[in-house]
Amino acid sequence: MKTTRTLISLSLLAVLTACNDGKDTSTAEAPAPAKPVPEAMAQVDPAASSIPTESAGASDKPFVVLTETEEITAIVAAINHETREVTLQLESGEISFVAGDEVQNLEQVQVGDEVVAAYLSQLTMELIDGEGLEAGEGLIEIAERAEKGELPGMMSEQTEVRVFMVEAIDLEDNTFKLRNADGEVREFTASHRENLKLADVGDALVVTTTEMVAVGVVRAE
Repeated sequence: MKTTRTLISLSLLAVLTACNDGKDTSTAEAPAPAKPVPEAMAQVDPAASSIPTESAGASDKPFVVLTETEEITAIVAAINHETREVTLQLESGEISFVAGDEVQNLEQVQVGDEVVAAYLSQLTMELIDGEGLEAGEGLIEIAERAEKGELPGMMSEQTEVRVFMVEAIDLEDNTFKLRNADGEVREFTASHRENLKLADVGDALVVTTTEMVAVGVVRAE
């Protein structure tokens, strides 16, 4: 949770200090350069989660969604439009900074305005029939900002999809092997044998991680 609050606090700064050219900066790229698979994600046995698995449609394959949300509100405690100094009052205390010259909407902000930031993090793990699929990675990034003349606001979203192929299953030892986009094969121990029985060699484990931050300034009444 500390990481989440830090991210949101940084976003509160970003909405008033980042350049606003009024353009949609949505981008999409796939696949992204290969990265080392984090340990927590690599050991992604759909049965290992404490959250009950769900069936995806008519399939009996495991499907798990883990979601975390957070919202923080800050008040503009002080602002000097000439020097561009801004102070925000958060629950944890005050933060002060100088907004850069590239900020076009700072004149819209007044003392007492609220800066609201919302954060969502979601991890989805789905085991599907891997026919026609290969291990791989893809990244989609979207970023939008308020247009010139509006109250400052921004939204950014990053979604990463990773596909792991099931290379081997050993029900007797309760283990399975996954191959990642780099061709690396690693063995893991299943937490629940019953769910391991639902998997087949050649299946694909699709892991989707999404992080979204939305920040906006609300006019004080």
